[in-house]
Amino acid sequence: MAAAGAAAGLAMYTYYSARAFPLVIAAGWAVLLLVADDRRLRLRQLAVFGVAALLVITPLVAYFVAHPDEALGRIGQLGPWGTVGEAPLSFAESALRTAGMFFVKGDPQIRWNLPDRPIFDPVAGALMVAGLAVSAWRLARRGDPVARTGYALLIANLIVMSIPSALAVRGLPPSFVRSVGLIPLLFVLPAIGAEAVARALPARWRRPALWGAVAAVIVAGGLHTRYLYFDMWGPRADLYFVLEGDLEAAGHWLNEAALPDEALFVASKFYQHPTMAATADDYDRVRWLMARDVLILPAADQAARYVFPRSAPPGDWAVLLEPDRLADLPRAPDGHAAFEAFRFAAGDAPAPAPTFPLEAYFGGVAALRGADVYPSARDYAEATLYWEVLAAPARDMRLTLDLRDAWGLPWAKDHVFVGDATTWQPGEWVITRVHVRVPPGTPPLDNYVLRAGWVEAETGALIPALDAQGRYVSTAAAVPGVSVGRPHAAPDQLPIQASQPVQAAEGVRLLGWNRETLSARPGDSGVPHALLGGGRDHGARRRVRARPRGGR
Repeated sequence: MAAAGAAAGLAMYTYYSARAFPLVIAAGWAVLLLVADDRRLRLRQLAVFGVAALLVITPLVAYFVAHPDEALGRIGQLGPWGTVGEAPLSFAESALRTAGMFFVKGDPQIRWNLPDRPIFDPVAGALMVAGLAVSAWRLARRGDPVARTGYALLIANLIVMSIPSALAVRGLPPSFVRSVGLIPLLFVLPAIGAEAVARALPARWRRPALWGAVAAVIVAGGLHTRYLYFDMWGPRADLYFVLEGDLEAAGHWLNEAALPDEALFVASKFYQHPTMAATADDYDRVRWLMARDVLILPAADQAARYVFPRSAPPGDWAVLLEPDRLADLPRAPDGHAAFEAFRFAAGDAPAPAPTFPLEAYFGGVAALRGADVYPSARDYAEATLYWEVLAAPARDMRLTLDLRDAWGLPWAKDHVFVGDATTWQPGEWVITRVHVRVPPGTPPLDNYVLRAGWVEAETGALIPALDAQGRYVSTAAAVPGVSVGRPHAAPDQLPIQASQPVQAAEGVRLLGWNRETLSARPGDSGVPHALLGGGRDHGARRRVRARPRGGR
């Protein structure tokens, strides 16, 4: 009992759905204490089990007390109360899909199985239903208390460990990975069903020929399963890339190809990708390029090697890197190179040539040397910023962005994660492609100003912008001429607080208004403007002489 309790406690440290497993255990103990003849012995066993589990789980409980927001992990983001993505399903629809994953339609993700293939085929699914019915019948009738407890655990496990998948309405149920707690007890149910069917057969049917046929079906099923998973599913190219096979191949390739004096850059959609950590011998040398948003060019005297997996292709950076592309790379199952790779010898790195020169210095660490701006883009303001590293930063930094109109009024803010800035070396260039998403209702104009600055990652403290003489200028550098196109948003997507459609004039319809000043203090001054119409009144300024009530 002590060992069982410790194992149950250790299970809580695994996947988040394991945190529902105490409900399964509680159901089993409740049935055992209800039907057992030797309750005193069972209570002593429960005490030993509970104390061992509690001792093991105490550090985790203490952590969750200090960090309550992390107690439910991803389910807190993907559940009905979550904030990640839009909920495409109600809980009832999600529960119905989860119930169907057993023998109707399974997880659509190829990562876990053949897409949409249910857990059981029709025969095994029918046996599972039979096993569930037999378990419920044997639980209800009198008999061995321990056996009845086992049946209670099977039923409780089926119900409780399906809940994490059903709750994740924002996570596209059914989800095999969120239902992993069903294993292995789920597979006992078809066995119970098969055993019950065999017992129910008339004695005259129980002949060697019947059992030979059963054995043939089992062998045929095994061969069919082998064909499905080892010949169809396993070799698929899309599965290879979903399971990061390209990064695994890149790690082994770097072990053989990388030279000791080269800087190693790997692009990834995840920072410090664990697949590369598991395969690359020189993982500590790897520096990360975040997807297609950041490129680092080496200093003039530095050789560098770049890896771009299929999940993070070079995109716009290919123009700079193409002359130094490497061939003879490992092949993926589709016959093409598993990843793209480039190499600069010392002194071969291209010199950046921004179309719009700028000069702003941030804390003696980085200098903004220029920018490229792009034609109007719907829903986004886009630019490429060119930073020269002057000195290795003592602390990690984050790039902050602030989009303003020609009158200085803010419309959108964003930030860019550039990896670990403390790994930068003097003489390197950090090129960042930024995409600032603008809210619905942003006027389509070509004269926005993008303000770019740096903050310390840990404290959020602003790093001042200096001029060439070292004098303080601002907290950000201004990139003019940024475009925003006509958005895709429909009128009903606008953030209108007070909706009251009125035909204001011919061809002009007022949709509503926002009370943007909800509080003010005596002495404050305000600038009234018409947000929804795109126009702004910059002439009238009103001195507040008393605190207004409500949103006036």
